[in-house]
Amino acid sequence: FTQGAAPRWGYRHGDSGSGHLTDEIDFKDYMEPFHGGKDSFFALSTVAHLPSGIQSTRLGMLTDSLNSVSNALCPASGPDGWSAWWVDESHPHRRAGREMLAFYHKYVLQNDATTGTALAPVTLAFVQGARFAVSRERILKRPRAYYEALLARVSKARDPLEGFFLEAMWHDIFHPERVQAAAPLCEYMPLPESLAAM
Repeated sequence: FTQGAAPRWGYRHGDSGSGHLTDEIDFKDYMEPFHGGKDSFFALSTVAHLPSGIQSTRLGMLTDSLNSVSNALCPASGPDGWSAWWVDESHPHRRAGREMLAFYHKYVLQNDATTGTALAPVTLAFVQGARFAVSRERILKRPRAYYEALLARVSKARDPLEGFFLEAMWHDIFHPERVQAAAPLCEYMPLPESLAAM
């Protein structure tokens, strides 16, 4: 869950000690019992459109001077709580967007739509740095074989590309009743016109 030290607020590009926490979330938020009958804690910090690989970042991770903050799943200010869409040509989501989309359908959704057909684009919101908490009951909603299949995909190399894929897919892995291929988790900034028609 953590990279050897308690995570902290903010993101600094290229700094492995960067916190990846958003808004006013603290490490203890992950350690407290879940509230309101929930059985997981995800505060989404990034969203990626596949297969294009463009991304948007939750503003609460970029600045600590927002008027409206939230440690909920989505930003308090709806679509205005996200940055404009941006692209990093060297990012794995950009370089391998089609492969990532196929991985999502085959291994996370477990559908066979990947055989010879065009896959519908999907927008995946996720917690950068894979910082989340889930209950035992939530984990057990999927059979052991499901997790073994995912583990097999990331066990073939020291730093597999599929590890980047999974970072963006943990919510859907643990919430099969609320996958993002069916409906977005939050309201985001509108996609660029060139992608909106996809």
